Amino acid sequence: TVSDAADFVLPIFAKLSTDDMYRVRKSVGECLVDMSRSIMLLSDGRADSEREKLLALRRDGLVPICTRLLDDPNKFVRHGMQQFLGPFIASFYPLGPRRSSE
Repeated sequence: TVSDAADFVLPIFAKLSTDDMYRVRKSVGECLVDMSRSIMLLSDGRADSEREKLLALRRDGLVPICTRLLDDPNKFVRHGMQQFLGPFIASFYPLGPRRSSE
């Protein structure tokens, strides 16, 4: 649900992105695209106001994690996130609300 994503999943995901073990942080970067797409799927079929909240949650929650991983002191974490940067950015398309084609 939306509240589960906001209250549990994203905070834990953000905490894992600062873990002491570099392999955990690298894994967070590898999962960032899937997390973004999952939130997008969660927003499908929802009212516009709820959809906007989810899209803002995705933007405000995942982009800082991505930035943190790109600036990570460990080169494996940085390079791993760089590999997924293109797909992560692409996961934000379409930017606006979905419209049915007529």
